Amino acid sequence: YSIANFVFQSDASHYMPEDYYEKYNIPTEYTAEQAIAVRSANGTRGLNCDYMNFRAIMPFMEFENGKLCSLVLHPLEIGFAAGPKLRGYPNLADEKTAKEIYDRLVELSKPYGTKLSMKGDKIIVAL
Repeated sequence: YSIANFVFQSDASHYMPEDYYEKYNIPTEYTAEQAIAVRSANGTRGLNCDYMNFRAIMPFMEFENGKLCSLVLHPLEIGFAAGPKLRGYPNLADEKTAKEIYDRLVELSKPYGTKLSMKGDKIIVAL
């Protein structure tokens, strides 16, 4: 997965690709929303039911003379609480969600020696 995986925008499509219907044995006349509901057992299994899959970051990098001089990460929430019709649309995370994303990144970054700090709702990567 990427640092900002917006894969869940399939909820906004009208129909899924033909092989999706075939793979999951779903009638081809079902809309994307109906097909996803069948596959996810109405949002009770799979990627769509875990809020952690709807967290991301958007990096902002500044370079001087070809060298990275600033790296700021903006925590994002990708519409989990909004429900299936609005999922997949990134928004800046609120303070609580931004802190959760920061805490998780701090833990994941420890093995690499990456130092992070929080300034307001932004995550600063020490270079």
